[in-house]
Amino acid sequence: MWAEGREGPPPCINYTKWRKKKTSAQQKSTSTQCQPLVQQEGGRGKMLLVTDMILVGNMALKWMLQAKSYDPIWTIIDRRWESQLHHPLHAAAYFLNPQFHYSPNFQPDAEVKIGLYKCLERMVPDVNERVKIDLQIDAFKSAKGLFGIQNAIMTRKKKFSADWWDSFGDECPELKRFAIRIFKFNTQFIGV
Repeated sequence: MWAEGREGPPPCINYTKWRKKKTSAQQKSTSTQCQPLVQQEGGRGKMLLVTDMILVGNMALKWMLQAKSYDPIWTIIDRRWESQLHHPLHAAAYFLNPQFHYSPNFQPDAEVKIGLYKCLERMVPDVNERVKIDLQIDAFKSAKGLFGIQNAIMTRKKKFSADWWDSFGDECPELKRFAIRIFKFNTQFIGV
């Protein structure tokens, strides 16, 4: 996937078409050029998270519009983020997604953890089960047991999150159930 440190727009963005904005047909063709980027990941048609797409779009806008001219657009994106995507369910999905959780730059802030625990309170009514899940989160964070075996490590970025949890969460059954529910709800929530 295109990273923030690279020069120029993401590979799926045709800068000249986007900058000229002659017709809506040309603008639509920009989004269709992104499809190979989505499909090339393992040939499985793996969908990128909505937040990834927002970040890529934001980085492309910054690159194209330069300096302060993108501030009004960023304000619109922020408002959308706060009203539609800033949800405890997304925070929990981010925290429990092995692709993000085990990445070297993963540092969940208080807001992500609050979202995780709010989601836990809403979805798991039994206090004792919530305590078990909280204790099992430690095994997940430190990649102990099945979470740390070679196959689990190799498939963190290749499997869908719910499938990864189904394969490697057996030593933490309550956390496994919770994580799979999070990913199924999150998929329904964004309409995938």
